[in-house]
Amino acid sequence: MRTLLIGFLLAFGLGEEIWGSTLQLVVNLAGMAAAGWLTLTIQQVVWKRISEQRAKLVARRRNHLARPRATDVAWAASLAIPTPLVFR
Repeated sequence: MRTLLIGFLLAFGLGEEIWGSTLQLVVNLAGMAAAGWLTLTIQQVVWKRISEQRAKLVARRRNHLARPRATDVAWAASLAIPTPLVFR
């Protein structure tokens, strides 16, 4: 829309209006670029924290599952084959 307006103003020789429209276009583009950059930066920070917390949670769950529980150790010990008696 701005480009059409600039072309229209150029056709009628309104130079001062062209510069004002061009400046407004540059300000708008800079504002959109800054807003996009800020949004992506915030998103990156948030997802980095979420990813770190998730990694810690997964590590805790793996450690918890890898450790034998006392009941498991007792059960495994009950299955141990006794050593044979040796008579001399």
